[in-house]
Amino acid sequence: MPEIVRSIIGRFCELVGSHNHAPRHTLRLPVRISLQDSNVKRARARGAATLCGHTRNISDTGLSLVVPSVHFGNRYLMDGDICLTIQLELPDGAATFQVAPVRYEMLDENQVEWGYLVGMRIIKIADAERKRLTQYLREVNKRKAATATATAEAGFAQNAPSL
Repeated sequence: MPEIVRSIIGRFCELVGSHNHAPRHTLRLPVRISLQDSNVKRARARGAATLCGHTRNISDTGLSLVVPSVHFGNRYLMDGDICLTIQLELPDGAATFQVAPVRYEMLDENQVEWGYLVGMRIIKIADAERKRLTQYLREVNKRKAATATATAEAGFAQNAPSL
């Protein structure tokens, strides 16, 4: 039952939208997620567990990921105090930062992807990493705008009556 409620709320938020968030960019980039453990010795003893997935969309303040599970070893991704380290593969190298899970929903069989869609808020990122991420998102936005303009112009030229 909680899955249904969470899914309904998530879809409602998508439909209504929110103007309080940074612009999101639909991008599929590989990510590696690891558990941030405050006890380094305990983390080394357990081995560094990782979870791999990819982004569905990303902004300066957060990202949504598609992952195969919401369980991380013996931890649940939505535990209130969990902090995760994300290694995001950008064209010029990986960017690493800390995130906190905000919400998730199970992707159903009618969708192209399977697994879970997990919303993450960026909680700690180095200035240099934030600058690289912001610059990359700006470049992607410019490329999409240029492609849309070129496509519209080509469509106009193709449909224009010949003289």
